[in-house]
Amino acid sequence: MANKNRKKRIQGFVIPMPVVVILITAMALLLAYIGLDVRSKALGAKIKSLELQQAELQRSYDLELWKWEKMKSPSNIEKMLSQNSCAMVWPAEGNIVRLRDPEAIATVAADYKPQLAQASRSGKPAFHD
Repeated sequence: MANKNRKKRIQGFVIPMPVVVILITAMALLLAYIGLDVRSKALGAKIKSLELQQAELQRSYDLELWKWEKMKSPSNIEKMLSQNSCAMVWPAEGNIVRLRDPEAIATVAADYKPQLAQASRSGKPAFHD
């Protein structure tokens, strides 16, 4: 009986090539899925923090708007003027100019034009005394 060639013997287990390709593809898809999941969770956390920041800024804006509305109310303006000892009175009837139609506005504005600030050719405002 002849001895078999030991070099031609296969040591171990042979996996068919299509199975190896399928396993490598499955692992690549799994890694891609995990990467997308991690990225989406990170974006979700960032969106959540930005939404919280936006809500805080909106509350701050609403508070400042409320303070401004409260500050510019006529009763509060009068109270502040009295606290700062500012005496303001209403103008006399002769000092009030009422403009009713656009032609009157243009006429009156033309009369006061020399008293208003005008832009000079250099681009800087020129004031008339």
